[in-house]
Amino acid sequence: MDGGSADGGWPFVGREQQLAEIENGRAGVVLVGHAGIGKSRLLAEAVERIGPFASRTVRVAATESLAAVPFGAFAGVLASDLDPGAPFAALSRALRSLAGDGELERTVLAVDDAHLLDDASAGLVLLAAQTGTRVLATVRTGERVPDAVTRLWKDEYARRIEVDALEEARLDELLHVALGAPLDARSRRRLFDATQGNLLFVRELVRHARQERALVEQGGVWSLSEAASMPPSIHDLIEERLRSMSPAARDVVEILAVSEPLGRRVVELACTSAACSAALAQGVVRSDASGRRDELRLVHPLYAQAVQAALSRERRMQMAALVAETLRSVGARRRDDRLRTAVLELEAGVHAEPRSLDDAAREAGSRGDLALAQRFARAAVESGGDLDSMLVLGDILYWAGEHNEVVAMLGGDLPDTASPAHVARAGLLVASSLYFGLGRFDEADARLCRTIERVGPEHAPALVAQRSQMLMFAGRALESIEVGRAVLDEAAAPLDARLRAYSGVLISDAMCGHLSAVDAELPTAMRLVLEAGPDLSIYTSAGVMIATFVVRLFSGELEEIDALVGALHDDAVKRAGDPFVGAWSLLLGRSALAQGRLTEAAARLRDAASLLHHEDFRGILPWTFATLAQALGAAGDADGAHEAVDALVAVRPPGMHHIDVDVELGRAWAASARGERSHARELAEKIGKSLMEAGQLATGALALHDALRLGADPGVVIDGLDEAAAKCEGRVVATFARHAHARGAKDAQALLDVADAFEEAGWRLHAAECAAGARGLAAAQGLRVREREAAMRAATLLAACGPAATPMLETGDHRQALGNLTRREQEVALLAARGMSKREIAGMLFLSVRTIGNHINHVYAKLGIGSREELRVALDIDSRRGGPVSQ
Repeated sequence: MDGGSADGGWPFVGREQQLAEIENGRAGVVLVGHAGIGKSRLLAEAVERIGPFASRTVRVAATESLAAVPFGAFAGVLASDLDPGAPFAALSRALRSLAGDGELERTVLAVDDAHLLDDASAGLVLLAAQTGTRVLATVRTGERVPDAVTRLWKDEYARRIEVDALEEARLDELLHVALGAPLDARSRRRLFDATQGNLLFVRELVRHARQERALVEQGGVWSLSEAASMPPSIHDLIEERLRSMSPAARDVVEILAVSEPLGRRVVELACTSAACSAALAQGVVRSDASGRRDELRLVHPLYAQAVQAALSRERRMQMAALVAETLRSVGARRRDDRLRTAVLELEAGVHAEPRSLDDAAREAGSRGDLALAQRFARAAVESGGDLDSMLVLGDILYWAGEHNEVVAMLGGDLPDTASPAHVARAGLLVASSLYFGLGRFDEADARLCRTIERVGPEHAPALVAQRSQMLMFAGRALESIEVGRAVLDEAAAPLDARLRAYSGVLISDAMCGHLSAVDAELPTAMRLVLEAGPDLSIYTSAGVMIATFVVRLFSGELEEIDALVGALHDDAVKRAGDPFVGAWSLLLGRSALAQGRLTEAAARLRDAASLLHHEDFRGILPWTFATLAQALGAAGDADGAHEAVDALVAVRPPGMHHIDVDVELGRAWAASARGERSHARELAEKIGKSLMEAGQLATGALALHDALRLGADPGVVIDGLDEAAAKCEGRVVATFARHAHARGAKDAQALLDVADAFEEAGWRLHAAECAAGARGLAAAQGLRVREREAAMRAATLLAACGPAATPMLETGDHRQALGNLTRREQEVALLAARGMSKREIAGMLFLSVRTIGNHINHVYAKLGIGSREELRVALDIDSRRGGPVSQ
């Protein structure tokens, strides 16, 4: 069975180049590849393209059941009275029958699974090619192929084309089209790792996962559960191929299924050299070079899953014990060997010392595999581990989001044997779970303070540094800087304490606009992250990276952060259970939003939300929804923006205020998309002033500038933006203030200059808004040449942004009618155009129904219209979506 033979309506993606080569060439082709790779589908598409230009198209499919019957594959095509006893006469008659009423030179012969042809059929195919028929055929890799078929490409009657599995990017494209929405990054990687791009396996896994509800769509993104089971159809195909193997070769397969890849020497010691050779010869096992070692693995990852599922628990334990013993005997020379040996001994039920289990738990945790790390840590505690083992387990449980268990396990009195170091670690874990997991800041802060007093100066720095982090997350940036600096100024502070302090201080400094201070510290912080090693760096790099992001946001250097965070994201996706993959997706989406790439931002943020849905930490998921609401609101998607706000409210933990700026701006942009302009401006102004009062001048300026973008009078925000520009570093905040002054002065040239500054900083949507504003001012002043130049500039900038529907763009090509209305009339007009009743509008804007009616009458009079439908047309509003019809 080959991929595409029964594709169930899946789209044809990823083979366009090969299809074009076949279509544009004159010779026949033989498509060669592994089972399920998509050869049959490519053959069918090629026949569909070529067939209409031929006088006759003949399609045949060879099967094992007809392989012993002469001309069996052609039974439904040729004359029924062929005499196999007279081969030459039979071939001649078959050839004439193949052409029918046409000419062989204008006949296309398509043969699927040509390796299964009987000799007579294979001879007919070769003879047809020799007489001018264009032969298109598929052949499975690793199978015995009739000599007549092999001669098709050896004698150049056809070109041999290797058909490989789909690359990950192409598979992503296929799944997006087939499912109607993208998969999140981890699900895409999981599906690719499982199938290696084999289309048959992909199709069956997706079909089965959807039936089992292991593949579900939420928020416009598909997510594949780790609990997705093996489809019976794939299991049966694999078992059928393994059925003919000898017992010795089957042992090789089972050992690799339990622990692949393994060095060939290890497998030969556990089995025999002859068994390894037999398994390799049958194509079920492959050998890959890895440095100086030949590593064996099963030919496809799903083989391991299928074989493991067929093994009894006793047999799995037996195989695991055998491999572990063999690895111990040859010496675990690589880091992977040591962890693999520990995993095998755990599977085999071999007793291990708690200390070695603790080491294995730390190793698994450093690789992001928290599920495996938990298994080791629990095994260490259950096998008599001491308080050290409990603390290892508590650390892993914290990162796995099991905060109640951490508090229950370590929140009470510790044993009398607990040292100050034990007390400090327990206090740090409990306080972190209380706040970051459960949102109880006061309890967490009190726990930290008590523990600091108890453990003394030797072990206090890490706790003080953690307090700096918590104060930053609580929105108390200036306190965070003061507390954390005490640790950073202490030369003897240990590495983990310095890293925790950097996570609080650097982010706080960045939000306050102290960009040069952050830039000065970042090289040292990054060096410490690298020095920390995998045990610490995977969990301490996030704070440093977020600080780097905020600095680059306000310095206008986001392309740099995109490359860095993109690399971290791609690496995290490869590690099972890495808790930071969602955080990196969020930062990429937040960067795209700042740069005005709204479509990309929404896609990245939806991906982040899906990744974080089951594995959030430290309030990343609500930050994601807040940012998504901004992106969708700026794109005019009112319903989507409000859904994001609702999701934000549902998941936001109490006490987390570091993301207040994005939360309130998310609400503001969602309100704006629905036409609630006054409310939107109020939200942005309020959070901006609050942040300014708290000393967070950079983020406060961001909010005040968004209030300007949402329609606030420049005079309302100029003072705050001027103060921020005077005290903050980085060109972006200064550009915010310049924008407010240009708007207030109604200076078209100044707006174009500000557009230049925003574009240089990478903030292209902001630049487009300035250019659109300059166009409107030039039009009002009768400056036609300047108007055209500004309009062209705005259009060019918007082309890089995707659909956008911000208030400042309404003086552009769409909804110019709003420029004739007062602000209150604009607000009422937008709400009415989206289908809201007078009473609903009155309730939303806290006005009387009569006042709303008067506003609507004034709008109709100014626009020269008389109905809601005409209003929608005039404002270019799609009432079903709550946004502009097109942008």
